[in-house]
Amino acid sequence: MTATPARTNPPICPALGTLLVALSAVLWSAAGLFTKGVEVSAWGVIFWRGIFSIGLILAYVRWKDGPGQIRQIRLMGWPGWAVAMIGAAATLCFISAFKHTSIANVATLFACTPFLAALIGWVAFRESTTLATLFAAATAFLGVLVMMSGSVGTPNMLGDGLGILMAIGMATLMVLIKRYPHEPMVLAACLSALITGSLSCLFVNPLDISAQDLWILAGFGVAFAAAHIMMTEGAKVTPAARTGLIGTIETPLAPIWAWLILSELPPMATWIGGSIVLAAVVWNLFTE
Repeated sequence: MTATPARTNPPICPALGTLLVALSAVLWSAAGLFTKGVEVSAWGVIFWRGIFSIGLILAYVRWKDGPGQIRQIRLMGWPGWAVAMIGAAATLCFISAFKHTSIANVATLFACTPFLAALIGWVAFRESTTLATLFAAATAFLGVLVMMSGSVGTPNMLGDGLGILMAIGMATLMVLIKRYPHEPMVLAACLSALITGSLSCLFVNPLDISAQDLWILAGFGVAFAAAHIMMTEGAKVTPAARTGLIGTIETPLAPIWAWLILSELPPMATWIGGSIVLAAVVWNLFTE
């Protein structure tokens, strides 16, 4: 049987890549609202979000590359499998962090991903890192310490720890996606959702959910799929560190959504630490 040839698609220009990364960050900023807006556990959120996102991801792959390209998952190399496994772990930490700490804390930790991406890229692949990025990374680390000082002795410490693991995982994904642009990374994201969805069935009964929560998580699944597709495609033509920097649009947006919709007000340490991190990100963005 002759393999179905991939469709020829025009390459994404850097400007469009930047826009896609920015739009994905806007969608990601609502993740805390979806997660905290339902009664089900983190495992339940992960299951239903995966169910509703996988279909959209597969439909996108079929539209973009043709029906035969879905079978390319069998030819996926170690970078693709690494993205799937690391993405599954990062997703679990990401969703669980929202259940144990404030949305603002998770958003602040996510803002550190560009600096972690730069560090991982340098250690693993000897990618060049500027002094400006190193200075901004040190400043952001100070901001994280200030933020976490407000969580000492509270249940938020668990959520902050999960948020740190999430940031490391997301930074690693950014580096791998940029380093191996020809791997089927969108399919890897689909596989990641299958992994987390399968695991969730071992811990919860996914059918034990209200109709209202099901609708909310359906929206989460669609938003997640759209965000991941845009981030994956945009990151292919955007440097790993800059992908993370643009993605930190989520940092100021997430607490605003939490305040307006959930009336969630984080402690002063979070505001101060988050401001330091955001200032480091913005400064680095304009000095690169």
